Amino acid sequence: MPHKHELIAELKRRLRTQRTPQLPTLVMPVATEQRYAVEVAAAVTNQGIRDIQIIVRRYTEELAKVQDAPANLGRELKTLLGSITREEALGILPAAREAAQAIDTANNIQVAQQVEAALGSNALVALPNPEAKLQRELERFLNESVKFVEKTRKKSVKEFSDLAIEHFNKGSDVGTLEQALVDRLHVSQSRAKLIARDQSGKYFGALTRARHESIGVEKYRWTTTGDSRVRGEHQARDGQIFTYKNPPSDGNPGEPIRCRCVATPIFDD
Repeated sequence: MPHKHELIAELKRRLRTQRTPQLPTLVMPVATEQRYAVEVAAAVTNQGIRDIQIIVRRYTEELAKVQDAPANLGRELKTLLGSITREEALGILPAAREAAQAIDTANNIQVAQQVEAALGSNALVALPNPEAKLQRELERFLNESVKFVEKTRKKSVKEFSDLAIEHFNKGSDVGTLEQALVDRLHVSQSRAKLIARDQSGKYFGALTRARHESIGVEKYRWTTTGDSRVRGEHQARDGQIFTYKNPPSDGNPGEPIRCRCVATPIFDD
């Protein structure tokens, strides 16, 4: 079985003697991305609903007692809501692991298809497995998922408590406050989906880089999805060649926020 350096040498030899083949374009598994976004949003929603119930109950009690909001109401609400426990935050891990496995599988298959298109099916048995890099990227993805849930919870507690104080001082009834809290929760849901999709794209891009670099690929062609949602700056890069170690100012494909672009490897050096 040829070693990595032999595989790369053979790849370059063939590409010098024949026309560079058309390589398949990598495609992020959108269904997986969407399922994971829904799971993250659900985690945020479930906690938010519990928080709203606690606040509404406490708010109702205060309305029956005083005219002005007590000075410690905001602090009391934050205490009642509490900070999310590590165990609660870790509840997102099963969904994150499932998404990560699906993204990794799709990426592995697609990068192998690129190598096969460039070198032939015999090269697939010699493909190196950058296991250490892949494991680091998996751990980063999982850690970021947990951190986001923790961060979102902390932000929601402050925003919900501040809303309660604001509406108490305005003399709002319970229904008005509850609607304001629900509206704020909807904002958190949308943001959760956005961040989850962004994390998925970053993970896919990181796996692509790890697998490309493991076979000696240093350069890539920036490739967009070609639809109307591509930002102008990235559309202008479509087809341009960059190196992984010297990417554009906002990073390699998948690294910028909600970037759906991918890297098509350049094998001909």
